[in-house]
Amino acid sequence: MVVIANSGSSFTLKVSSMPVAMPTPTRFPAALPSRSPAFNAAARVASRGLTMIELMVVIALIALLTTLGVGSFARMTAGTAVSAHTNSFIADSRYARSEALKRGENVTMCRTIDPDALIPLCASSADGGGWEGGWIVFVDLDGSNTRSADEPLLRVQPAMPDSGGIGRSGGVAFNQLRYRPTGWSIGATATLRFKPALANAQGDPALGRTVCVSNLGRTRVLPTLDASCS
Repeated sequence: MVVIANSGSSFTLKVSSMPVAMPTPTRFPAALPSRSPAFNAAARVASRGLTMIELMVVIALIALLTTLGVGSFARMTAGTAVSAHTNSFIADSRYARSEALKRGENVTMCRTIDPDALIPLCASSADGGGWEGGWIVFVDLDGSNTRSADEPLLRVQPAMPDSGGIGRSGGVAFNQLRYRPTGWSIGATATLRFKPALANAQGDPALGRTVCVSNLGRTRVLPTLDASCS
């Protein structure tokens, strides 16, 4: 360090031995490693975009995956609907049987063509259609298997537009299921097929269900459309 002292008419120059701090030198990072040729090639491909052929391949793959996904979803929806219809039929038939035992009266479950009517009535073979049109459960006071306006209505099942059809195996008419006070259902032995609404899968056994009705008044469900009740 240099110090200048003033003593009257003269100046004295003194040099101090105090160390002077030197600035720390700046360190620069080492050079980044060079990228591999494969990386550089990929970067060039990405920068130039897709060719027309590559774009067409991508679009075709997307269309294929979409078609497969929609088809699988449609099958799943159809199978779920069949299960719901089967469960509703089983539940209402068991309810009708329990009401017959409890009331000591005939209780009938019959299909109907107009479940939304003010007074829904039983359908006949001449009306056509199947159980997918809906059904009713009522106290059959006169044992006629058909409902009169004054007979107590217990349950109503609305129509099922998402059904592929519910009918007796072999196309034989099966319009009602009557339970006697004993809980039996004499003459009601039947095999009902519950079909999916999916047009190209109506014959697919895995998507359908089979319901077996016995003279004892019991109903049971089998897991495929082509199952045998025997």
